[in-house]
Parts: sequence; C-alpha cells; structure tokens
Amino acid sequence: MIVDANQTEFGYELIACVPFAHWLHLNNMLTGVKSCKDTRCLYYFTENHEEIYSSRSEFKKPNVPNGNIHVPMLDLSRWSPPSFKDYYKNDKFVWDKPTLVICNKFKNGGRNPIGLSHEVLSELFSYFYDDYQIIYNRPLHKNITHDESPQVDIGDYDLIKNDFPEIIDINKLYVEYSNLTCNMLQVMIMANCENFISMQGGSSIFCSYFGGTNLIYAYEGSELGCGSYHNWYNKLSGAKIYHSSTIDDLKRDSLRLFGKHS
Repeated sequence: MIVDANQTEFGYELIACVPFAHWLHLNNMLTGVKSCKDTRCLYYFTENHEEIYSSRSEFKKPNVPNGNIHVPMLDLSRWSPPSFKDYYKNDKFVWDKPTLVICNKFKNGGRNPIGLSHEVLSELFSYFYDDYQIIYNRPLHKNITHDESPQVDIGDYDLIKNDFPEIIDINKLYVEYSNLTCNMLQVMIMANCENFISMQGGSSIFCSYFGGTNLIYAYEGSELGCGSYHNWYNKLSGAKIYHSSTIDDLKRDSLRLFGKHS
C-alpha cells in the first residue's frame, strides 16, 4: 500500500500518516510514501519515498486512518509511531549544558493562536540561559515546506543576537550544516534533547515524538476541546506532556518543569 500525505499540514502528517506508514512497514504492507519535500527523514524506514508536493494546505487531508486528528482518542489499531529518538540519536549535536528546545510561531490572527512575543521570549530566555543550551526553533519560511500562513517579524532573531548570544538560532545551524535538510537538522537536535517548550500546532506534535518533557503553550485550538494533549500526545513516544493556556501559566510551568531545582 502507498501512503499519500496529500499536502496535508505538518501536524496531520506526523499524527496520521507517519504512524500509519510505520505500522504498514512493520506488517510488511508498505510499498511506498508520497509526501512533501523534506520529509524523507520522517519515513526513514522505507526506501520508496517520493517528495512530490512543494507546499502544504490546511484544506488538504490524507485518506488514512485517523485523518481527523482532533478527537479524544485515536484509533490505535493501525498506528505505530517510529522512534525518531532512537534512530537519530547522535554525538554531533551535544553541548556542555543540557539542551532546551524552545519552539515558536507568530501569526497575526486567524484560526491559530498568536505565539510568543519578543517580551515573553526575553523573559523565558533569561530563566534558562545559564543552565541550558537553548536552541531557538522558529524556522524561516525559506527553510521549510510551509502552508499559507505569513511569517511575521517579531525581533526574536535580533533579541538573540544582541542580548542572548549563546542561544543557538536553528536557522544559523541550517546554514552551518548545509548538507542537512531543515527537518533532518531538527530530528538530530531533538533526538539528543529531553526538554521542550512548544506551540500549538506542528511543533507541539513534533516535540512529542522525542520523549522527555514537552510543555505546550496553547490558549485556543481544537486540541483543547477534545483533550488530545492530555489523552494521547504522550503515546507518540512516552513523553511527559504538559499544557499551559496563558502566558502567566507558561512562565510558572516552565520554571516548575525546567528550573534549576525542579
């Protein structure tokens, strides 16, 4: 059977397509995958992988089990997430301090929540700057296969450059390791990480694939209505999933989970 991701959003692909394809692989039924560019690393378990789509759309849904991901519980009968952490663990992206990946997105309205502002980022960075090697993960659109959402300048990259120079902007790593695709770079970094702060949407799902602790910031979204964060996000890898619904909660929860004496 060929799994066709059908230009679906990144989060849908991670929840519905990748685990189904892996389940087919384990049961000797997978003959190939058709997906967007820079997804080969997600389907490392098959050699027959075609990257035929150059963009994603919120209006495209895959014809696979669990095509509707906003449910209280997935159908797990044909669902087996691959262990990205085991497969991609490496000695390249290791630093002297523990790694903390902080993901962000920022959108002006629409159906998705607005992300972490310059001011909030500055506060979060200051909490953990001394004790962690922070990797800031807000990929530039030129580095990813994105959907219709525009990218907003919030001054985050200048904030790192001017005030927190030891924080690593993943876009700089992408330039340094030009032999790696953006998603390959992300899986290699996150495979060595146990600490994540992520945003509603694709990053919250991606980070949940790598074990450890994932604190998700979301103040709206279908995930809240069906309880997916608490009901089954942990099934992607056994990660400990926590959810903050306000900025104040995020600050408090991040200190509780990742603070030096947590």
